[in-house]
Amino acid sequence: DVAAQLKHAVLDRGGPDGRYSPEMLAEDTRVVADLRPYNKSVDFIGRVTHNTTGGYVDEISFTISPAGDAVTAVAFASSGIGGAYCDSGQNYKELVMLFEAIQAGWTME
Repeated sequence: DVAAQLKHAVLDRGGPDGRYSPEMLAEDTRVVADLRPYNKSVDFIGRVTHNTTGGYVDEISFTISPAGDAVTAVAFASSGIGGAYCDSGQNYKELVMLFEAIQAGWTME
């Protein structure tokens, strides 16, 4: 599944560029937490960081929910430093690279 593939990509390889790091979640796990036992509106939540080539650390958070025969992932990235205006799309790139690491087809909306 998507959650397991994202967790594997970060924990085993550091993501597609080797610069993604796992983050601890309140559920006492890293990268992805399974919320299915709690009957929430999403099945999984996740958080990782990405170390940019410029030396900054950005945060990426995401949720994964069932959507019929597919899943919906909602993700956002936040620059680790204020004033990162005109960063050439760094946050967008971090999200795309992370989801390209999974072995499932996906589309961005």
